[in-house]
Amino acid sequence: MENNFLKILRVIIIFGVCLIILFFLSQDFAWTGQLEFKTDFKRFTPFVSILKPQDLVEIIDLAYVKQAPVWFDVYLPRDFDKINLEFTYKNDFNYDIEVGPKLYEENNPLKPLENKNDQTNSALQNTQNGFKIKSIEFDLKEIPIRKGKLRFMISIPDLKDGNKGVWIKELKVVLQRKAIWQENLKENIFNYFNYFKNEFR
Repeated sequence: MENNFLKILRVIIIFGVCLIILFFLSQDFAWTGQLEFKTDFKRFTPFVSILKPQDLVEIIDLAYVKQAPVWFDVYLPRDFDKINLEFTYKNDFNYDIEVGPKLYEENNPLKPLENKNDQTNSALQNTQNGFKIKSIEFDLKEIPIRKGKLRFMISIPDLKDGNKGVWIKELKVVLQRKAIWQENLKENIFNYFNYFKNEFR
Protein backbone atom coordinates (compact mmCIF):
# COMPACT_ATOMS: atom_id res chain seq x y z
CA MET A 1 0.00 0.00 0.00
CA GLU A 2 2.76 2.42 0.97
CA ASN A 3 4.74 1.65 -2.22
CA ASN A 4 1.69 2.33 -4.38
CA PHE A 5 1.13 5.63 -2.62
CA LEU A 6 4.76 6.68 -3.24
CA LYS A 7 4.49 5.72 -6.92
CA ILE A 8 1.32 7.77 -7.34
CA LEU A 9 2.91 10.70 -5.50
CA ARG A 10 5.99 10.48 -7.75
CA VAL A 11 3.81 10.50 -10.88
CA ILE A 12 1.87 13.53 -9.61
CA ILE A 13 5.09 15.43 -8.87
CA ILE A 14 6.61 14.61 -12.27
CA PHE A 15 3.36 15.57 -14.01
CA GLY A 16 3.23 18.86 -12.06
CA VAL A 17 6.84 19.71 -12.93
CA CYS A 18 6.15 18.96 -16.61
CA LEU A 19 3.11 21.25 -16.55
CA ILE A 20 5.16 24.07 -15.02
CA ILE A 21 7.90 23.65 -17.65
CA LEU A 22 5.32 23.60 -20.46
CA PHE A 23 3.69 26.72 -19.03
CA PHE A 24 6.94 28.69 -19.07
CA LEU A 25 7.86 27.34 -22.51
CA SER A 26 4.47 28.43 -23.82
CA GLN A 27 5.16 31.93 -22.49
CA ASP A 28 8.52 32.06 -24.27
CA PHE A 29 7.15 30.59 -27.49
CA ALA A 30 4.29 33.15 -27.57
CA TRP A 31 1.99 30.77 -29.46
CA THR A 32 -0.75 33.42 -29.66
CA GLY A 33 1.66 35.89 -31.27
CA GLN A 34 1.78 38.18 -28.24
CA LEU A 35 3.70 38.37 -24.98
CA GLU A 36 2.74 41.01 -22.42
CA PHE A 37 4.35 41.99 -19.11
CA LYS A 38 4.55 44.98 -16.75
CA THR A 39 7.06 46.62 -14.43
CA ASP A 40 7.07 49.47 -11.91
CA PHE A 41 10.88 49.74 -12.19
CA LYS A 42 11.33 49.07 -8.47
CA ARG A 43 13.21 45.85 -9.09
CA PHE A 44 14.58 43.67 -11.86
CA THR A 45 12.04 41.32 -13.47
CA PRO A 46 12.66 38.40 -15.84
CA PHE A 47 11.83 40.69 -18.78
CA VAL A 48 12.66 44.28 -17.74
CA SER A 49 15.54 45.83 -15.78
CA ILE A 50 15.41 48.75 -13.37
CA LEU A 51 16.02 52.29 -14.61
CA LYS A 52 19.70 53.19 -14.96
CA PRO A 53 21.91 54.97 -13.97
CA GLN A 54 20.49 54.44 -10.51
CA ASP A 55 21.74 57.76 -9.15
CA LEU A 56 19.43 59.61 -11.59
CA VAL A 57 16.34 57.78 -10.35
CA GLU A 58 14.74 57.77 -6.92
CA ILE A 59 12.39 54.98 -5.85
CA ILE A 60 9.77 56.22 -3.40
CA ASP A 61 6.25 54.85 -3.92
CA LEU A 62 6.91 55.20 -7.63
CA ALA A 63 9.96 55.61 -9.84
CA TYR A 64 10.96 59.29 -9.86
CA VAL A 65 13.26 60.39 -12.68
CA LYS A 66 15.13 63.41 -11.33
CA GLN A 67 17.68 63.70 -14.13
CA ALA A 68 17.91 62.27 -17.63
CA PRO A 69 18.64 60.49 -19.85
CA VAL A 70 17.93 57.17 -18.19
CA TRP A 71 17.49 53.76 -19.77
CA PHE A 72 16.20 50.26 -19.18
CA ASP A 73 16.70 46.86 -20.79
CA VAL A 74 13.99 44.62 -22.23
CA TYR A 75 14.83 40.90 -22.51
CA LEU A 76 13.30 39.03 -25.45
CA PRO A 77 12.80 35.27 -24.95
CA ARG A 78 12.46 34.76 -28.73
CA ASP A 79 12.12 36.58 -32.06
CA PHE A 80 9.37 39.21 -32.31
CA ASP A 81 8.33 41.67 -35.02
CA LYS A 82 7.11 44.65 -32.97
CA ILE A 83 7.32 46.06 -29.47
CA ASN A 84 4.81 48.41 -27.86
CA LEU A 85 5.79 50.42 -24.77
CA GLU A 86 2.89 51.82 -22.75
CA PHE A 87 3.92 54.29 -20.04
CA THR A 88 1.76 55.43 -17.14
CA TYR A 89 3.52 58.61 -16.01
CA LYS A 90 3.12 62.07 -14.50
CA ASN A 91 4.73 65.06 -16.20
CA ASP A 92 3.71 68.03 -14.04
CA PHE A 93 6.16 70.42 -15.71
CA ASN A 94 5.26 69.50 -19.29
CA TYR A 95 8.71 68.43 -20.35
CA ASP A 96 9.36 67.15 -23.84
CA ILE A 97 9.93 63.42 -23.30
CA GLU A 98 11.37 61.15 -25.95
CA VAL A 99 11.74 57.37 -25.88
CA GLY A 100 13.58 55.01 -28.20
CA PRO A 101 16.27 52.36 -28.59
CA LYS A 102 19.67 53.33 -27.20
CA LEU A 103 22.01 52.28 -29.98
CA TYR A 104 24.72 54.91 -29.97
CA GLU A 105 26.31 57.51 -27.70
CA GLU A 106 24.48 60.18 -29.71
CA ASN A 107 21.74 60.47 -32.34
CA ASN A 108 19.53 57.65 -31.09
CA PRO A 109 16.24 57.11 -33.00
CA LEU A 110 13.85 58.54 -30.39
CA LYS A 111 10.12 59.27 -30.62
CA PRO A 112 8.11 61.85 -28.62
CA LEU A 113 6.10 60.29 -25.81
CA GLU A 114 3.24 62.69 -26.42
CA ASN A 115 2.15 65.11 -29.11
CA LYS A 116 1.37 68.40 -27.37
CA ASN A 117 -0.28 69.82 -30.49
CA ASP A 118 -2.87 67.05 -30.59
CA GLN A 119 -5.06 67.62 -27.55
CA THR A 120 -7.73 65.29 -28.97
CA ASN A 121 -5.38 62.33 -28.74
CA SER A 122 -7.31 59.66 -26.83
CA ALA A 123 -4.19 58.49 -25.00
CA LEU A 124 -3.65 61.97 -23.60
CA GLN A 125 -7.24 62.14 -22.40
CA ASN A 126 -6.77 58.95 -20.38
CA THR A 127 -5.60 60.62 -17.19
CA GLN A 128 -6.14 59.95 -13.50
CA ASN A 129 -4.72 62.09 -10.72
CA GLY A 130 -2.45 63.76 -13.25
CA PHE A 131 -1.12 60.47 -14.65
CA LYS A 132 -1.15 59.95 -18.41
CA ILE A 133 -1.06 56.74 -20.40
CA LYS A 134 0.81 56.83 -23.69
CA SER A 135 2.03 54.09 -26.04
CA ILE A 136 4.87 54.00 -28.54
CA GLU A 137 5.48 51.20 -31.03
CA PHE A 138 8.76 50.18 -32.65
CA ASP A 139 9.52 47.81 -35.52
CA LEU A 140 12.01 45.25 -34.20
CA LYS A 141 13.18 44.42 -37.71
CA GLU A 142 14.86 47.83 -37.74
CA ILE A 143 16.52 47.53 -34.30
CA PRO A 144 19.58 45.35 -33.68
CA ILE A 145 19.11 42.96 -30.75
CA ARG A 146 22.22 42.13 -28.74
CA LYS A 147 22.29 38.87 -26.79
CA GLY A 148 18.50 38.79 -26.53
CA LYS A 149 18.37 42.30 -25.07
CA LEU A 150 17.08 45.69 -26.19
CA ARG A 151 18.08 48.88 -24.41
CA PHE A 152 15.59 51.77 -24.44
CA MET A 153 16.37 55.35 -23.46
CA ILE A 154 14.13 57.99 -21.90
CA SER A 155 15.38 61.45 -22.84
CA ILE A 156 14.16 64.63 -21.09
CA PRO A 157 16.51 67.38 -22.34
CA ASP A 158 15.02 70.20 -20.22
CA LEU A 159 15.10 68.26 -16.95
CA LYS A 160 17.82 69.99 -14.92
CA ASP A 161 16.33 70.39 -11.45
CA GLY A 162 16.09 67.18 -9.41
CA ASN A 163 13.08 68.61 -7.53
CA LYS A 164 11.05 68.92 -10.74
CA GLY A 165 11.22 65.48 -12.25
CA VAL A 166 8.88 62.96 -13.87
CA TRP A 167 7.03 60.14 -12.12
CA ILE A 168 6.70 56.74 -13.79
CA LYS A 169 4.03 54.54 -12.29
CA GLU A 170 4.16 51.61 -14.69
CA LEU A 171 5.46 50.36 -18.00
CA LYS A 172 3.52 47.74 -19.94
CA VAL A 173 5.44 45.97 -22.71
CA VAL A 174 3.66 44.12 -25.49
CA LEU A 175 5.75 42.03 -27.89
CA GLN A 176 4.13 40.88 -31.13
CA ARG A 177 4.89 38.28 -33.81
CA LYS A 178 3.00 35.81 -36.00
CA ALA A 179 0.62 33.53 -34.10
CA ILE A 180 1.02 29.77 -34.36
CA TRP A 181 -1.96 29.52 -36.76
CA GLN A 182 -0.26 32.04 -39.07
CA GLU A 183 3.04 30.16 -39.09
CA ASN A 184 3.39 26.38 -39.19
CA LEU A 185 4.74 24.63 -36.10
CA LYS A 186 7.99 23.54 -37.74
CA GLU A 187 8.78 27.10 -38.88
CA ASN A 188 7.83 28.52 -35.49
CA ILE A 189 10.12 26.16 -33.58
CA PHE A 190 12.93 26.67 -36.11
CA ASN A 191 12.70 30.46 -35.67
CA TYR A 192 12.74 30.05 -31.87
CA PHE A 193 15.95 28.00 -31.80
CA ASN A 194 17.55 30.02 -34.61
CA TYR A 195 17.03 33.15 -32.49
CA PHE A 196 18.88 31.55 -29.59
CA LYS A 197 21.69 30.36 -31.85
CA ASN A 198 22.20 33.85 -33.29
CA GLU A 199 21.79 35.82 -30.06
CA PHE A 200 23.60 33.65 -27.51
CA ARG A 201 26.34 31.89 -29.46
